[in-house]
Amino acid sequence: MNKIYSDWFKVDLHIHSDFSNKTKTKDYDGSFNIDILKEKLIENQVKLFSLTDHNIINAEAYKNYYDNFTNGDPVLLVGCEFDIKVKQDDDSFLTYHTLLIFDETTTEKANEIASIIENHLTETNIKERSVSEDEIFELFQPYHFFYIPHAGGHKNIIDAYKDADIRKAQEMVLLMECAHEKVKEKHRLRHQQEFDKLKDPDFRNKKDEAFINFSDNHNCDIYPNPKNGATHEFYCLKGEPTFETLRFAFIDPQSRIRKQQEVDLLKNVKKHISTIEIKGIKDVDDCNIEFSPNLNVIIGGASSGKSLLFNLIGKKIGNNKHDFQKYNCNDSEVLIKASNSQTPQLTLPFNDDEVIYINQGDIVKYFETGDLKELVIDSGRENQLSEAKEKLQSTKNNLLSEFETFKNRFDRFNSSYRKDFIIHEGDFESMTNDKFHFVEFTPSVELIDLTEKERLLENISNNISSLKNDEIFEFNNSENTVVESFENLIKTKKELILQKKLTNESISHFIEGVKTVLDEKNNNLESASRAKKEALSRKQSLLTTCKTLFKQALEFDESCMILEQLKCDNKEEIKVTESVKLILEIENNDQLRQGITNCINGGEIEKSIYENYLVLVRDNNNLKDYKEYTEDRLIQKLKKETKLILNNYDAPRTYLDYGGNGNSKNKSPGFNAEMYLKTILHYEKCKVVMIDQPEDNLGNTFKNEDLINLLRDFKFLKQIILVTHNPSIVVYGDAESIILAENTSGQISYSQLFLENKDFQKLIIDNLDGGKSIFDMRSRKYNIKKLLNS
Repeated sequence: MNKIYSDWFKVDLHIHSDFSNKTKTKDYDGSFNIDILKEKLIENQVKLFSLTDHNIINAEAYKNYYDNFTNGDPVLLVGCEFDIKVKQDDDSFLTYHTLLIFDETTTEKANEIASIIENHLTETNIKERSVSEDEIFELFQPYHFFYIPHAGGHKNIIDAYKDADIRKAQEMVLLMECAHEKVKEKHRLRHQQEFDKLKDPDFRNKKDEAFINFSDNHNCDIYPNPKNGATHEFYCLKGEPTFETLRFAFIDPQSRIRKQQEVDLLKNVKKHISTIEIKGIKDVDDCNIEFSPNLNVIIGGASSGKSLLFNLIGKKIGNNKHDFQKYNCNDSEVLIKASNSQTPQLTLPFNDDEVIYINQGDIVKYFETGDLKELVIDSGRENQLSEAKEKLQSTKNNLLSEFETFKNRFDRFNSSYRKDFIIHEGDFESMTNDKFHFVEFTPSVELIDLTEKERLLENISNNISSLKNDEIFEFNNSENTVVESFENLIKTKKELILQKKLTNESISHFIEGVKTVLDEKNNNLESASRAKKEALSRKQSLLTTCKTLFKQALEFDESCMILEQLKCDNKEEIKVTESVKLILEIENNDQLRQGITNCINGGEIEKSIYENYLVLVRDNNNLKDYKEYTEDRLIQKLKKETKLILNNYDAPRTYLDYGGNGNSKNKSPGFNAEMYLKTILHYEKCKVVMIDQPEDNLGNTFKNEDLINLLRDFKFLKQIILVTHNPSIVVYGDAESIILAENTSGQISYSQLFLENKDFQKLIIDNLDGGKSIFDMRSRKYNIKKLLNS
């Protein structure tokens, strides 16, 4: 199937025939045969070429080719290689070579131009033919042609002018739509800089000097190699094989001229959408749309079906952000095909991280709502987002854990405060009498609970048994010996634990026996001894109760201090690109301390948390909103009064940190939208970018400059599909595929256009606001008026 978008093809506009021998001695090697050349061109997939002999046109070869031309053959443009003479300061002349490629493809025009050359040079020695620039313009003024001078190697324009007036050469080249031929890589930058000096400032440094190399073949039998026998590296143009494609290429070489090696890399693009076959959709004409792997734009008037197609594609690739259902259309017969697939299918699933899908208005909405989750997903950082949110949740859980500790310590403090702190009348007299009693027995032995140790050894035993019987481990004899040795060790430790348990039981029985004996003896003493024992016991109880109260007061105060010092200013950073970070932030404020204080009736923020809660200890009715205090109600109240903070951990404030350019919190929606696009386009895993009218959220400067540069940079790395009404995106972005949506009396149709086709250009202009001026600006690369007046 012929491509219906701008695709790459090989071009060779510098091929000689044996007619060059007429003007240059022994210039052509061997015999020339146009049919053999044609075979070689087809074999090498060259789509556009020219026969450019020295100062002469082989009209017979042109006639032969045109007479036998069939559709699909390489297109032949009339051309010639001229010796251009340049007068030096000493009145001598130096010549350089330039190709003239004409917008002519007929025998009649080849003969006509050949006659002009012969008539003008009839009195000149055929071996010494040359013309001046002025003569070129006078002779061929009625024709459209390209001027392609050698800018490197033998007979180049720089050498011819460097001792004359190099500025004249620069002006002459800039005045025309032309390219430089035969320029080595290391010389290109110098040429670019020199020519930039003469350009209008608006057009400087745009990398738009066209450099292109052709074969300069002098023997069709060895085509495509040049006369010196070196291997030729083809150059490719983007578009269809026409003169208009040349014009577009020389106007926009960065997007439209590539070496074959570079094109091979571009064509080795990642998985992308190849075609969509629309069929059976009500009020939409059946059609087949073929997508470029690069920049595709959907244009058309209001209600023409642009967004319908956009959302249809979204549904067919399984993106959950599509909005196709709103059209109430049945798409069961619509088929879609991937570049790496042989047949169309009902759906073409992509992984979530392979597609960026942005609906109209989405970008600004992200920043308005403060939720940049979609940006993170689109930029391929979803895992990092999950990790960041988990950290914030962990911090929230720690806060809740501190609340629980605070509440538990308060309850213990509160419980101790409410105990009886008493000693009976006469207890001091009883404690000081001279009677004796048997004191309580306090053993120094600390018994250890061995239940967990037994369970641990039992689990190990069971696991060893499973390990030995599992064939997957393939234990050999020596390994089995190690396992058995370990199993015996566990058995030994089981016996040790059993022995320790028996010892513990004996000690425990002994201690209980001693206590029983002491109690019996004390009970048999006289009343004064028993009173002394009871008084001393109550004293010890009072001391223990007081000690416990102060200890629990200190523990509660410790929890109060922790909450006093706790700052809810957590921040997690996700590196999105080298210069952009996504920030998840819990803002620092006094809401935590305020919330804890608010739990108390009459709570005072200037007092410490501990001081405020002493009020609740003295009177449990001071818990706000509750007439009666319970343990559960305190934790409920704490969570309620700090709900805003706790919710922030679940939905933290998100914003973009642009490094030296500030952050999205203090930038306009337009600026943020621009940074968003820059960010997501850098995501390497993404294969397809779909945006419905990106210009709606962007400033004019960004649309016409930065966005265009972004699209041009990334369209050769991933497939881009845009709905747009902005002519700059289409024309300056150099869209490879333009899909025109039209609505005629409610019936929607889609057709495909490409920029370099003259017939299509009017349709494109008619469907884009300001389209004509954009086309004009694209053609006006330089300030020609300034050059003419210089």
